[in-house]
Amino acid sequence: MHLFIQSHKGDESYHWHQGALALAGLLWLILSLSACSSPRKEYVVDFVKGNDVTAEGSREHPCQTELQCQTLAERDGVRSYWIVYQ
Repeated sequence: MHLFIQSHKGDESYHWHQGALALAGLLWLILSLSACSSPRKEYVVDFVKGNDVTAEGSREHPCQTELQCQTLAERDGVRSYWIVYQ
């Protein structure tokens, strides 16, 4: 007769990792959806057409200089801006 003793410590660790991965995935999904739903501003520096005096920050109305674009982005809490070379 053989007696097998099975440890459940490995199972607990497996389930803990599975739960942590599920929680991380859920958090990623929530953050992704909230980023998509919030309005995003895009500031564009176009060194060829940089002639916008109002500096709206779109591709049609680019910032005049990189510094101006960075200032607007910081003012509005935007962490990044695009530089477009044409």
